[in-house]
Amino acid sequence: MEEYKSLCNKVLNFLHQKYGGEVAKPSLILTDFPVRHNMLGEGSSDDIVLHLYSFKERRLTAHRLTEAICHEYRHFIQWNTGMLDVMSNDDHYWKGRKIKNGDYDNPGKEYLSAPWEKDARNHERIYFKTLLKARVINPSKLNKKVKFNIF
Repeated sequence: MEEYKSLCNKVLNFLHQKYGGEVAKPSLILTDFPVRHNMLGEGSSDDIVLHLYSFKERRLTAHRLTEAICHEYRHFIQWNTGMLDVMSNDDHYWKGRKIKNGDYDNPGKEYLSAPWEKDARNHERIYFKTLLKARVINPSKLNKKVKFNIF
């Protein structure tokens, strides 16, 4: 477990140092209980939450864990730079434009086509390549399955 916690913190520290600018560093929250839709993570204006139960259930690798951190970090940046905003009535705004209100609590095709998700997937790849190039992550350890209890 410590190995994965260490990996998560190392990746997050590097990403924030490189891409965070003046924004305060997000808190990293690791949970180990089932969540709706078996989500891997969530990014907000304050936190990055990784649902490790989902990683174990889906038998995902440290590679996918690293990608999830990259993806959720991009959501953190979107929130903190004003690219993404959600109003109290659940209207979503992307770069100041109201986006048709879809079923964004149900991660299906409609959710995956949301502009903030497309942006996060694109930056997930960019961030991951940057981590590899900077040797922050060790490619030989990325195919290990996530097998641990965090509590």
